Amino acid sequence: MSAKFQKIGNRSLVGLGVVAAVGLSIELGAWAVFGLFGLVTAIGLYEIRQLFAGSGRAVAAWLVYGAGGALYAGGGLALLDVPVAWTVAVAVAVGLLGMTLGVIQCGRQYILVGSVAGWLWSLWAAVYVALPLVSLVWLRRVELLWPLFLIVWANDVFAYIVGSSFKEEKRHKLAPRISPAKSWEGACGGFLAAVVAGMAWAVCKGLPVAAFMVFAVVVASVGVLGDLLESHYKRQAGLKDSGTLLGGHGGILDRFDSILLAAPAAVMLRMIIGWL
Repeated sequence: MSAKFQKIGNRSLVGLGVVAAVGLSIELGAWAVFGLFGLVTAIGLYEIRQLFAGSGRAVAAWLVYGAGGALYAGGGLALLDVPVAWTVAVAVAVGLLGMTLGVIQCGRQYILVGSVAGWLWSLWAAVYVALPLVSLVWLRRVELLWPLFLIVWANDVFAYIVGSSFKEEKRHKLAPRISPAKSWEGACGGFLAAVVAGMAWAVCKGLPVAAFMVFAVVVASVGVLGDLLESHYKRQAGLKDSGTLLGGHGGILDRFDSILLAAPAAVMLRMIIGWL
């Protein structure tokens, strides 16, 4: 077996594993989603801190992990209707644990954040990862998590298939300075597949087709921006992947980069279009 086909096979296995884990959590319910994406959040906070630090941003690990952990734990438990006292207690405990791990990782000399920019970048790192992922708990409760992932996956898969079907010299680069491999041809192919996925979901479930077409258009469009934003952070850090945890798929952020912007967009759209 050639190295190319072996790489494709490894990527496919990892991808199927991710799909299976996400699908199982959705089927098991909101608590399972909360548990799975709690783990994703923890790894994602580590990866984004590494990316920001690698690009020269003065981020504090204790603040990234502490704020991100508290935001995810507190927000998730609140969405699961856990009593306020328990929600606050767990959020504080997780936040303190995250802060402790950050200090252990980087040492005492990194406790102080030397500039306003450092504080802002640290807080943004926490919000960038934790807020979108905790919103998945709410999307599961309103039965929009399956269509969200199906649309994002359709967009990603067909963007790759369509884009790679064109020869390199015939592709029109989507954002050459950020992600040279992405093309307008792939983006259009992925976009059409995402809209079809949204329509298919609506037809199968007997839901308003027009609403899910709008949902698919928004999710697919914003998902591409999420992909490009994470690619921008990787390029600034001089890295190809956010991590190595998923082998050929890179890190956790590489697998869920589109979701980090698509999930908040889905939440806002659901609030605006209540008949989704």
